[in-house]
Amino acid sequence: MEKVLVDLVRLQDLDRSIARLSARIGGLPTEIREKEQVAEALEATASKMDEERKALLVKADGLEVDLSVDELRIQKLEAQSREARDASSVQIAQHEAEALRTRVSEAQDQALACMDEAETLATSKEATLLEASQAQEVVIEFRSQAGEDEVELLQELEARQGQRAEVAARVGADTLHRYQALYEPRKGRPVARMAEGACEGCGMAIQPNDQGKVRVGKSVMTCPSCSRILVDAAFWARAKE
Repeated sequence: MEKVLVDLVRLQDLDRSIARLSARIGGLPTEIREKEQVAEALEATASKMDEERKALLVKADGLEVDLSVDELRIQKLEAQSREARDASSVQIAQHEAEALRTRVSEAQDQALACMDEAETLATSKEATLLEASQAQEVVIEFRSQAGEDEVELLQELEARQGQRAEVAARVGADTLHRYQALYEPRKGRPVARMAEGACEGCGMAIQPNDQGKVRVGKSVMTCPSCSRILVDAAFWARAKE
């Protein structure tokens, strides 16, 4: 029975190793997709910047057109002011021209601001496209490395599964059934070490008489609180050798 208890600890270690390997293999596609999404997000950001840049240039062009119209109107008003015979007409023309000059000045400022912002966006877009390109290179490199990692992980998983089959065969059907029944409820830790008179799985103190039985290792003892299979610290250490 001592060998069985040692093998139960080994079996638990193998099952945990198999679970980690399986999770790693299963997570590779997700990791690749996450890196692809980073590159896609950068490309989308660059595309949006380019759209905003183009919209600003269109706006600037529109302002320039309006400026031309207003400047022609100012010229006409100035001519009317010079040719007008009465002060009232002169005043009206000058007032309208002044208002147009203010609007032209504001439009010029807006057009310049649009051009400056468009230029900034163009620079940012190029920088973002560079980041996207680098992110795509990371995806390609990671996909290649992931393929190599998957082969190695599958080989290691196969080896661990072979070891598990050997250990499980030595444990015996009845004990293996008890182990497996506890595996899921105890979240992959159906076996617990008894150290300093307590179950390390849940912390429950073990009765002195039961402690002696666990130390002797002549039968399978379980924790009265969490039902984990108890293994003495000495047997536990042997399993880790």
